[in-house]
Amino acid sequence: MGISKRRAIGSLMAAASIVFLGVLTAGIVAGQSNTWVRQFGTSFTDKAAAVSVDQSGYIYIAGHTAGRLMDQTRIGGDSDAYVLKVDSLGNPVWARQFGSVGADIAWSVAVGAGGDLFLAGQMAQAPPNRAAVSGFATAFLRKFSSDGTELWARQFGAPGRAWATGVAVDPAGNSYVVGQTEEALPGQTSFGSKDAFIRSYDPNGNERWTRQFGAGGGDFAAAVAADGLGNIFVAGSSGGEITLIGQGHQVTIRPFVRKYRPDGTLVWERRPHIFGFARFLAAAVDSQGGLYVAGWVSGSLSGQTQAGGTDAFVTKINGEGNDIWTHQFGTPKEDRALGIAVDETGASYAVGWTRGLFPGQIGLGEGSLLERRDAFIHKMDSQGNGLWTRQVGTPLAQLANGVVTDGAGSLYVVGETRGPLLGQASQGTVDAFLLKLDAGPAGDTVEVQATAMPTIAESGAVSTVPPTKSNPTNLPPITPISSPTIAPVPEVPGTSACSAPQLGGGPVQLAWFLVTMIPAALAAAGGRSRHGRGSTLDEELP
Repeated sequence: MGISKRRAIGSLMAAASIVFLGVLTAGIVAGQSNTWVRQFGTSFTDKAAAVSVDQSGYIYIAGHTAGRLMDQTRIGGDSDAYVLKVDSLGNPVWARQFGSVGADIAWSVAVGAGGDLFLAGQMAQAPPNRAAVSGFATAFLRKFSSDGTELWARQFGAPGRAWATGVAVDPAGNSYVVGQTEEALPGQTSFGSKDAFIRSYDPNGNERWTRQFGAGGGDFAAAVAADGLGNIFVAGSSGGEITLIGQGHQVTIRPFVRKYRPDGTLVWERRPHIFGFARFLAAAVDSQGGLYVAGWVSGSLSGQTQAGGTDAFVTKINGEGNDIWTHQFGTPKEDRALGIAVDETGASYAVGWTRGLFPGQIGLGEGSLLERRDAFIHKMDSQGNGLWTRQVGTPLAQLANGVVTDGAGSLYVVGETRGPLLGQASQGTVDAFLLKLDAGPAGDTVEVQATAMPTIAESGAVSTVPPTKSNPTNLPPITPISSPTIAPVPEVPGTSACSAPQLGGGPVQLAWFLVTMIPAALAAAGGRSRHGRGSTLDEELP
């Protein structure tokens, strides 16, 4: 493709972005003027997978990039892992980027009581004494100080692939990393084609213990959380086959949760009896030791009503392994929860994506040519009652992958977007985003803060994008959910269906074509557009 044609296409894509800005909604929850969004990245593909916050209010974002963030060096391969530190106003402080010759991804980040941060993920590089092969992956855990100094790095695996998908830190500074391995880790036993694992390190990076486990099928540990006493909770899923009378073998996915003592002793394991498919993908603990797990289910959980194809859900479990409540929610289409956080009041927040339309929301992904996905934030009170849902999107695709609260009433959500989000400017084909919300009890609607919005430029500088002030009169109101859906109440009202707005074949559909199809054509022609691997951990793992 000639240079002149590329420039013409670039102009069309810029015009398409302007069209998108005209139809964006700032449908977000929050209460005061410090609500803001930051969209950042390079001219390639950039994604944010997880977020954590320290006691000083600094935010840490983990993900992967196919470009170069701030002053970092591009290593090579499909993508590099990164961690980005941002202040409470959304200004970047520093970035650390690293990788190998393949696809390297940071899936999880956690901050310890002393301010050090831990980053876990996968690296396409063989462990010592083994030649690298295409598609190979090993798990990694890295510890950084708050100023970005790397304190130590650990990389481990087996003859097959290994992934680190979650990390947590206990009050003593011990770290816990969970994930999946295709073969036996050193000193462990393989139980199937893919096993889950948890490994613990002391504050100096010395391995304390490792536990590998499985149910004989495809098992993976997706998330880990530590309570104030040092107890460790691991959440994940097991895949396998069951025999149904008259139907032969059927594939099933069942979630599990485990509790360990700090010394690695297994206290209990719970595997809910769910007929069909369900996954635990996120975990968080409250100040009382209660565990919250979030994910998706293809049917109905105990005492719940199915809303659509797959529903999002959150379950609260006490320290003894007993279910306290379950809240299943969604639209008539596909909905998945990918992240969970709990605040000091016991309210919990689930984030994820939807292909449908939540009550009272405007879903710009709904009704587009391929019915792309919108991000959502869903708040529940301490008893599991749904309070409000916020849906955020453009005619392309948005996913909310992680969420954290800061103890001061603010909520931080990270994810990825394929279009300009809430007045921001697109940097590349896929950008990462950070959204700050004031999650008040009523979820009052406010406009996006009209201040200059810094973005992380590929050149290493921090550029400023002129703000686009949202019109508060166009914001959809928050619709409270009047009927709680809590197990084991038998008959729970389902989510009412809402007709989706049809965007038609006008300029929005033209803009979708220009921004979505042209980058794909450029990639095929050797252009600068790159697409990463699975957008989320849920899609990346079997």
